[in-house]
Amino acid sequence: MKATVVIIADDHAGSPAGLFPGKNWELEDGNHLLPNDWQETLWEHLTECGHRVADLRKGGRLIIVHAGDATEGVHHGTTQLLTSRVDEQERMHLASMREFMSLCKWNKRTDKLIYLAGTEAHTGPGNSSTERIVRALLAKDELDGKEVRIKLVADIDGVLFDVAHKGFRLGSREHTRTNSIRAYLESKWSTCAKRGLRLPRYVVRAHMHQFAHVPVEDHQGNMVIEGFLMPAFKLPDDYAQMEVQDAVGSIGVLPFVIRDGQAAWHKALMTCDPYPIEAL
Repeated sequence: MKATVVIIADDHAGSPAGLFPGKNWELEDGNHLLPNDWQETLWEHLTECGHRVADLRKGGRLIIVHAGDATEGVHHGTTQLLTSRVDEQERMHLASMREFMSLCKWNKRTDKLIYLAGTEAHTGPGNSSTERIVRALLAKDELDGKEVRIKLVADIDGVLFDVAHKGFRLGSREHTRTNSIRAYLESKWSTCAKRGLRLPRYVVRAHMHQFAHVPVEDHQGNMVIEGFLMPAFKLPDDYAQMEVQDAVGSIGVLPFVIRDGQAAWHKALMTCDPYPIEAL
């Protein structure tokens, strides 16, 4: 038995720093938007990720988990928007996601699609944008507010996943970068032991737009739990560049392949440094 789980997050459709669907986008008023150079790079990498997932999932079922912030929304007085129409942003995400699902060789009979709640400043009150998006992708007409999950805790062929949009953060200095993630995982291990709960094998969080991986072993060197911060499909915008100037955006998806109760994760990552050296 084989299953492939691929997690994607933070594409922020509608932002000039976010994922742009293809080479040309026609707005509802007939005007056209074109991607900038960085967005062309993001789209090329999404295409590469889709092909990679298609190779990994051969001979098994596929579960795609979107871990939040599909759209940029209209928030905090930002001027960095391709369009302030939320429905247009939703359409842009739908076009990108449908292309990604197609590249992954999505099969509606055997595969599963799950969306998680993101940041309401981006995805609307109660993640209403996300709800409309997943309803459209699954071809479900009734908007009853029940398709978007706050968190995913799932046993997938014997491997326990714990996935949510927010959770742990990165330290502000290189030597403290993953300290809080390790502390969270050690605490999770202790809590599960005390309460008699099953310990997740993989804990995955998004929101920070930077990849991190923290493995935790027992005293015999056996892997017990692993934590991940998700890459995104959005480059640092002006706000992020001002607030976290040394952060380099991680771009990509996070695939896991599960066979007979054993799982392995695979890299599908790239980085984009928005600070080229100027010659003056």
